[in-house]
Amino acid sequence: MRHLTLLALCAVAVALSLTTIDRTAEAAGVVWLADYNAALKQAADENKPIFLEFR
Repeated sequence: MRHLTLLALCAVAVALSLTTIDRTAEAAGVVWLADYNAALKQAADENKPIFLEFR
């Protein structure tokens, strides 16, 4: 039972940290693009790398 409680607490902590990261990125003005080809073109135009997140 103790392991199950610990696992549940860890899952909640991870979920809360992920939502905080999304909000922090939005507050910093980060714009996420869902279209890979558009993001690749924009990165090439601005001479910047891309960051991929698989969900």
